[in-house]
Amino acid sequence: MSSLVSLVNQFYTRYPYPAYPLFAPLRWQEGMTVSAIFSEFLMRQARRSVSQNQGRELILGCGDTLPYIYKKWLPKGIDLDCLDLAKTNLIRAQWRLWPRTGSTRFIHNDIDQYLSRLDQGSYHHIDCYGVLHHLPNPSETLSLIEKALLEGGTLRIMVYNHPARRFIHQIQKALRLLKLDPMKKQDLREAQRLLTRLALDPVIPHPGLKRALSLIRNSHRFADAFMHPREFVGDLAFWGRALEAAGLEPVALLDRFGELDHLENPLVKFPSFETLDQLALKGHFKQNLEIYVQKPGPRKVTKGRSLPLRAAFKRPPLWWFEFGETDDLSLVQRFQIWQKALWQWQLHYPMAYEPKVSLAAKRRLARIGALWASGRVLTEPLCDPPVMGGDVGVGPDEGVLERVLGEVPSFGGVGAATRKLVVQRFRKSYLLC
Repeated sequence: MSSLVSLVNQFYTRYPYPAYPLFAPLRWQEGMTVSAIFSEFLMRQARRSVSQNQGRELILGCGDTLPYIYKKWLPKGIDLDCLDLAKTNLIRAQWRLWPRTGSTRFIHNDIDQYLSRLDQGSYHHIDCYGVLHHLPNPSETLSLIEKALLEGGTLRIMVYNHPARRFIHQIQKALRLLKLDPMKKQDLREAQRLLTRLALDPVIPHPGLKRALSLIRNSHRFADAFMHPREFVGDLAFWGRALEAAGLEPVALLDRFGELDHLENPLVKFPSFETLDQLALKGHFKQNLEIYVQKPGPRKVTKGRSLPLRAAFKRPPLWWFEFGETDDLSLVQRFQIWQKALWQWQLHYPMAYEPKVSLAAKRRLARIGALWASGRVLTEPLCDPPVMGGDVGVGPDEGVLERVLGEVPSFGGVGAATRKLVVQRFRKSYLLC
């Protein structure tokens, strides 16, 4: 095991992620996008065929919660493999599933090592959510994933929006200059207090940290965001090049927060990574990239698969109805949309369904995968492009910022030159929000 992989292992052993209370009830229907059946629905919507069910699916970097949500959406007869580098995550994941672990295998291993030993085409769907940007060589890992997938197989990945995280990168550098170690509880608490102080400062409140207050107050999420030992930093186009080099094709992008409404429906027409880069750099695209990918293969007739019946008895996902176009829909309408969405996802060739709601609501539902995007009206942009410009702020005065940072013990424990660099890093983080 390399030194970097060992560090990441120690980190997640100390901070299992996302570390929700072990026996807390989870609204697993909110995670419908994890299902391989949802991925297959998007492929068919893009007029692509998918591989036949071969019996195994894989979660890479499963954490302690995803196996529970994933298992709820798993059809009968499908085996699930859950792999994680940290044994703590696997133990917690098993507790969540107990006693219904069934045919689920929990694998304690390094991702690259495990994938390199697999036979060609071992899985028909792989989930790799929030993992690639923490690996030593993401391009190499994608190549190994391509080998592990069947022809026509699907892959869901989430990677950080690196340009939108530039202010976080500056804070990460500042915390390292202050020699704050996330493996020491006292150092973690000091870092949390510092960022909370900057977020709530009456004179120079940090806009980015103010938006992230709930994250800062959660030790596990805070450490993952601001003190992780490994985070790839680069442009978004890197992921396009890496996928292409691995022989994988990005097919759909989930615009979970409606930031890309000025583009054609990204679940139907994947936007270029260069466009996403430009939008992120201008502050018009801040969410992480949730991408649905396929390994090309020969076209073949494939049947739709049945979802577990339990989904039909759950309330619809709350996040579907947090948009301006859908938040006024009645409870009856929401249930009808939910039931029809479940039905459409399972069909071989999904049929157009027109719910009795406004056109604006239909177009929004089509952009989040709740409605088959049939016809031009459900794929075209929802609004005009944003104005690409704006003034750059000047940031807080370095003297004021130094006085605030001076309240932190570790700031006084470093030399004058280092203190100056820390102030500059924090000041730059204000400008990049």
